[in-house]
Amino acid sequence: MLRVARSAFSTGTVRRMPQFVVVAYDGKDEGALDRRMAVRGDHLEGAMKLKKAGHLISGGALLDSNGKMMGSMMTVEFASEQELRKVSWKAVMIF
Repeated sequence: MLRVARSAFSTGTVRRMPQFVVVAYDGKDEGALDRRMAVRGDHLEGAMKLKKAGHLISGGALLDSNGKMMGSMMTVEFASEQELRKVSWKAVMIF
């Protein structure tokens, strides 16, 4: 599942573009962690492309109460939500 929300976070500096928080949850089946790890290199490469393009502000794994990875989140900047939705998030975050 992929969710997008506008960020209310402000650093007190002038922002060039709107910020968005993108959250993607992993599957809940037994093979979900194996699928995540199998594509982790592609996932990190996609994140680096967003960083080099000036879109990625921060990101990381979402952990459950036992410290097991259960998803990912990214804070990104794009000119508009329409531009944000043009990104192939499947290549970046969906396992």
